[in-house]
Amino acid sequence: MKSTLIIGGDPLSHKIIERLNKRYQTPYYWNIYGTSKISTEEYEAEIINGGNVKVYEEYVSRSPEIIFTIPLKIFNEKRGETIETINRVIDSIGGSMINFTIAVYQYTSKSKEEIMELSNILRNCRIKTWKIMYFGEVYGERVDTGVVFETLKILKEDCMNIKIPLHPDEKRSYIYVDDAARAVLSRSIRMEEGAIYLFKDVTISNRILLKRITELIGVNGLCKINFNENADRIEIPNLPQPKEFKPKINIIDGLNRTIGWFEWEYGPIQVLKNNKLIND
Repeated sequence: MKSTLIIGGDPLSHKIIERLNKRYQTPYYWNIYGTSKISTEEYEAEIINGGNVKVYEEYVSRSPEIIFTIPLKIFNEKRGETIETINRVIDSIGGSMINFTIAVYQYTSKSKEEIMELSNILRNCRIKTWKIMYFGEVYGERVDTGVVFETLKILKEDCMNIKIPLHPDEKRSYIYVDDAARAVLSRSIRMEEGAIYLFKDVTISNRILLKRITELIGVNGLCKINFNENADRIEIPNLPQPKEFKPKINIIDGLNRTIGWFEWEYGPIQVLKNNKLIND
């Protein structure tokens, strides 16, 4: 039986598998990054193991749709491995009519150049039915990477004196992980083949993001927040947005869910002074 092939090893790929399971589908899963191992108790997926090229080619040929999730920070760390995998998939697809989607997220100092590098690889191959979906900052439950997660970690360590290594007025686009996965699997979003689109809920500055997070935790006004005024500002890639896509989870609801998951997983975020709660 043919099924969707998910290539990744990150929180977004796991959320996509979760949504496919709800549709009673068991996808193939190729964890090339290995940064976030899937729990077979929570998800159903046929895991691709081993380094045999013929094994990968067989799974590609059995898949009518291939989804490759790429966090840009991991792409920078494992660029060679990522590009090699893309080329291997392209060679295996050949001239077959297989839908190939690359879902990219996170910001780096060269986000725009990295997205264009990926698109150039696809433009120069025989695959016609491909698209790149860029999501900016993906955050949410079980997303253990990105600005929101790193900010919560900093708050957890020292809520009285927060040092954020970002420029306060730098702006980034955010989308909740469930909405990102829903967009990847949507059949109602009309995208031109060979196109690159931006999917987001909201674009806000780092200063506003910190204000919203501390308000929701209940520590706003009790914390001293120090941004890095000398930090470079990352430029948001200027990409078209599909009109059909409407996120279901806004930034406040998304942050509330993320904070709830984080505190359940790592313990409550509390304002401490001299190792005692301020309200004691």
